[in-house]
Amino acid sequence: MFFDADSYGIRREHFSNMLKPVLDGRAEMVLGHTSANFMNYKLTPFKSYTGERVLLKRDILPILDDLRDLRFGIETYINYYYQTHGKSIRYVHLEGLHTLTKFAKRSLKEATKDYFREGNEIATTILRNYLPIARITKETITNTGETIRLRFAAIQGNLNKRFQDFREKMNTW
Repeated sequence: MFFDADSYGIRREHFSNMLKPVLDGRAEMVLGHTSANFMNYKLTPFKSYTGERVLLKRDILPILDDLRDLRFGIETYINYYYQTHGKSIRYVHLEGLHTLTKFAKRSLKEATKDYFREGNEIATTILRNYLPIARITKETITNTGETIRLRFAAIQGNLNKRFQDFREKMNTW
């Protein structure tokens, strides 16, 4: 279980809400969202870059050495590792949990530099992992296309059967 070091308002139920989906086998990783960003998390492409997360030790052990020097890129790397390995991810709202922004901790100039450094580390991690990301995207498109094809085939089969049944009824009249 990971929580950002600057999180505050942590409650006992935050731990149980994050652990439950993993312990129940409904998720292999749970990402928690603070009160500040939960309402817009469906709209943001950064929803998976939260510091609050739960995952299984057996899943993180194979990549532990890769994580040692990543800093902000650690969340990006873990997310893509889970996605490329088809692991299930769930999001939970952590009511009352807050995290200090860089602007609350540092001067405007230093906070701005920190955000640019963080963005650079995230972008670098994404670029270094371009091939797994491209594979995920290709598999998603392929699987979606196959799913649509199978649905249309099922609809067509159903229509063919109904049409055949209708023809047989017409022949009996």
